[in-house]
Amino acid sequence: MEKKRYLYSFGLTTVIYAIVGLLMWGSMVYLGSLQTIAPEPKRVSLAMSEFVQPAQPSLPQPISEPTPPKPKPKPTPPKPKPTPTPKPTPTPTPPKPLKKESPKGTAKAPSKQHAKQKQATHRATPKNSTTSASQTPKRANSREKLNEFKKRLEKNKFYPAVAKNRGIQGSVRVTVEILPNGQMGRLNLEGPRIFHSATKQALAKSFPLDTKGCTTTLPVTITTTLHYKLTKN
Repeated sequence: MEKKRYLYSFGLTTVIYAIVGLLMWGSMVYLGSLQTIAPEPKRVSLAMSEFVQPAQPSLPQPISEPTPPKPKPKPTPPKPKPTPTPKPTPTPTPPKPLKKESPKGTAKAPSKQHAKQKQATHRATPKNSTTSASQTPKRANSREKLNEFKKRLEKNKFYPAVAKNRGIQGSVRVTVEILPNGQMGRLNLEGPRIFHSATKQALAKSFPLDTKGCTTTLPVTITTTLHYKLTKN
């Protein structure tokens, strides 16, 4: 079987080479016939006289007229100098008469208006002292209520179990707004997030507040810090 394959391939290649050789021989014969049929190029002879142009007669150049001289500028007369005006002479002023000094013993007595102003100031001083004395207990009352709120918040604080198991400690800064009705307003927490939930629960238990008798203008914003520390057993 292998010998037959070799014979088939050999026969095919010989046939292909024969066809290619015939095609090349035919093309060469066709090109040779074209060269014999092509006409020979004609030779053209040209004389140099055909390319030389006849000389043209030269035209006379125009004569340029001389330019007239420029007129000289007339000299301008000098400007007259301004005459200086004489300054007026200052007139001497007469000296002022000296005032006579009054003796020290003749001092003027204080006026009635000055005496009335002193009496008004003396009357006003005891009233101001009473108002300042009345304001001090009111301020102390508002401070006591704020301290009570901070103590209540510390009492309601508890340690989260997750932070306790992991041994995490930290501090949370609480900024809370107290409304006029004693409820909690805006809230802002700064610190480890693991303590935020416990801090919010402590704030919810500490509100509402008793705002009766509180002299501070409400709403008011308070800032305090809750410390979460583990105690050794």
